[in-house]
Amino acid sequence: MSLISLNGISHILFFDESGDHDLKTIDPSFPILVLCGVIIKVSDYPTVELLISQHKERFFDNPESVILVSRWIRKQEGPFRILSDRRSRDEYFNDLNATISLAQIKILMMIVDKKAMCERYSEHVSPYELSLMFMIERLVTEMNSSPGRVKRAMIIAESRSSSKHRKLISEVEQGLIAEEHLRKEDRELYSAFSQILTGGTSYISANDLQERVVDLKFCSKLRNVAGLQLADLCAYPGAGYALGRPSPAWNIVQKKLCGYPRYRGNGLKVFPYLSSAQNKAVKKALEKLKRPPTA
Repeated sequence: MSLISLNGISHILFFDESGDHDLKTIDPSFPILVLCGVIIKVSDYPTVELLISQHKERFFDNPESVILVSRWIRKQEGPFRILSDRRSRDEYFNDLNATISLAQIKILMMIVDKKAMCERYSEHVSPYELSLMFMIERLVTEMNSSPGRVKRAMIIAESRSSSKHRKLISEVEQGLIAEEHLRKEDRELYSAFSQILTGGTSYISANDLQERVVDLKFCSKLRNVAGLQLADLCAYPGAGYALGRPSPAWNIVQKKLCGYPRYRGNGLKVFPYLSSAQNKAVKKALEKLKRPPTA
């Protein structure tokens, strides 16, 4: 993968979301935010890329131009119009589920009940930022559990910057979007990321975080990155599970969660349904996110 220099990096965490972080107008039919992170070892990434490419080649005439986006698949938009036929749709989903099942990945998932969060906490920190903090904690914990030399990770998120702006074309072609071209939401997320690494969390020190997590980069959807596509595909089944509408894909996704079969509290966190002790830790974390970073 040519997106970034991978010198000294052992893992990449790709993440995407299902839902939005708006706390002012909450959709009663979808009152949650799901942040899904896919951890891939750098040594495994070429094989994962190959699996995704082969899946596309089995169904599309121009596979290199196809980007796997959950919403487009469900709505049968663009190249996914082929799924309007029931038989083709069943064949496609069976193959997609098998592809995800074969991929050497681990999943971290944070599910936020936005309504319950607003009712329980007066500090309305972005649920996206809070989810990022939990995900970084679990990423570091996961790497610390692996034997051998010190593991270090790069985090890559899908940028919410518009690719329509001409000045972004060079960054889009390179994959990574320059910080000055990021939308407000992405700049705020990067600021929160910097605060987390500078201040540490209730469970992991700043020194440990800075030793394990190299940086957060933003990448355009147009780059067609296999890891980001997997994060997008795995987020929606998590939302269905949280809303009491689990799909067959959830059976695949849950087996990839860190700590499976005991993934609750490990690979999967549901917020704010926490114990009293965890609640205290969350309140302390919220205070950290509100605090400006130190020099």
